[in-house]
Amino acid sequence: MSPLTKQATLGSVQSMRCFVGRAAAPTLLDQSINLQGVPIAGFHLSSRLACTASPKWLTRYLTFPMSAPIVKHVPNHCGFDEVGRVFHALADPTRRAIVERLVERPAAVKALAEPLAMSLPAVMQHLRVLEEAGVIVTEKVGRVRTCRIEPTALRDAERWLSGQRTEWERQLDQLDDYLKGQ
Repeated sequence: MSPLTKQATLGSVQSMRCFVGRAAAPTLLDQSINLQGVPIAGFHLSSRLACTASPKWLTRYLTFPMSAPIVKHVPNHCGFDEVGRVFHALADPTRRAIVERLVERPAAVKALAEPLAMSLPAVMQHLRVLEEAGVIVTEKVGRVRTCRIEPTALRDAERWLSGQRTEWERQLDQLDDYLKGQ
């Protein structure tokens, strides 16, 4: 990366203007300028023009539209259907461990968090994902929040898997019949 590119990337238009004016020879510069990640190949700028150009000119010709903003993927709100939310919730090993403990009996959040190597707020985030998926239900009595399994969501996921299994077996039977026919 040339000094001009570094300066244009790191500095403001004013500092780039002065830098080009000091470092450039009286002839045209044939260098690439990179402003905010946008390379401009073959940009020509004379030292005289750079020193005498007004900030308005520099703003007009050296300002480029930024690319589209990066949107953070939020896994809790990605538009899954009900079964998709259940599978998403059960995809994490920590959440599966929580569900396995809740299958035995309902438990307080603090009791669920004790064997896990994470903070109580992190456990609460996992519980929130499970609750939004409909896998668990939480109830607060006094100062204690208790969690229990909600079997309806798990039954829906099991029903979906059963339907898929039936379709897979049908297709494998067709393949078997085809291979036996040859």
